[in-house]
Amino acid sequence: MTHLALRFLAICTTIAVLGPAIASESPQVSTIEPVKLWTAGDDDEDVFFGVISGLDVDEQGRVYVADRQLTEIKSFSASGEYLGVIGREGEGPGEYRRIGHVFIAGPDQIAVMQRMPGKIISLQPNGLPAAEIPLPEAYVSSPAYFFNGDRVGTGVALSARQLRRDGDNLSIVTSLALVDSEGVEIANLSERKVERHLDNFQVEEKSDAPVIWTVSSDGNIFVNDEFDAFAIRVYDSSGSQIDTIDLEYEHRRRNEDEMFENTPRMAVMSTDGERRDALGIPSSTDRDIQGIFARPGGEIWVLDAKGAFDQPEGILARFKVFNSDRKFSREVILSGEGNFHDDGIRIIDNRLFVLKGLRAAGLTERGDGDEEDTTPLSIVCFRLPE
Repeated sequence: MTHLALRFLAICTTIAVLGPAIASESPQVSTIEPVKLWTAGDDDEDVFFGVISGLDVDEQGRVYVADRQLTEIKSFSASGEYLGVIGREGEGPGEYRRIGHVFIAGPDQIAVMQRMPGKIISLQPNGLPAAEIPLPEAYVSSPAYFFNGDRVGTGVALSARQLRRDGDNLSIVTSLALVDSEGVEIANLSERKVERHLDNFQVEEKSDAPVIWTVSSDGNIFVNDEFDAFAIRVYDSSGSQIDTIDLEYEHRRRNEDEMFENTPRMAVMSTDGERRDALGIPSSTDRDIQGIFARPGGEIWVLDAKGAFDQPEGILARFKVFNSDRKFSREVILSGEGNFHDDGIRIIDNRLFVLKGLRAAGLTERGDGDEEDTTPLSIVCFRLPE
């Protein structure tokens, strides 16, 4: 699955795959019109979404959707039939609060990631508790805010942020770790540490950005943690780096509205009990990579800023495609209603999920949107060619 899934579309001139290679100046470009399978939400009286914060698909094709605003995990059949909510809000076994992401951790095992305090609640498809997913001691001794996770072999990969305090001195640590089935960290795939003090509390978008990553069907992990670089490190399931993908890329510049929209927000309590709001500092350019998606057959689709935000009406997004040898091979244009700026896009195996109205729902949740004019959030599921 993909996480979180930023930018792309400039003419690429070089690729490094354990050594530089030359990319074609005129890559093959193909347009795909996804086949619509089903829709949930929108005018459906039986299904209502608040803010979708995670989505995954199990081996039977069932879809699990995390709704952080309603604190629910909704499930759907492969054909889109609404199956109901699994688990419930609370503190007991099989219960959760402040949920974020959801992922499939194993056969009949749905992992619900609680954001704060960081915790993983494991459920069966019927909502009953499943086997526990142990966490590394570092996440227990210093509580973590979980971004997302995914299964890797018999273990999991976890992306998190930890806020460590010493009086009014703050250390903000953003990481991606590979954890075995016993809860032991076996590899640290990414870590960024930023020091702050509440007397001059600033948060820069570039230093605050989460890791963008995905796991392919063969267990390889593709990681981007550089805001200003089209650079992807590739690790095997043991956490050893096996490859690197680099492309020359011209950053996409933002306008003033885009900079305002991407201004980071953070607030903490000082030692004297006062709320301290950070001065958010946005980037004048978008992050080069916006999303990484693993496809059947070993292809990797990478979405960059221009491929995400500079597309005409009728085009969802434009991707750079890397083949199973991790060499740049072509570009793919996805046609259809919607766009990456306003609607979330998730690609899982041969299915495309468009989260219609995700941006507006998020703005309304934090008080910056117009609730009366907001169209209900919905999911549209499509089939992509394998």
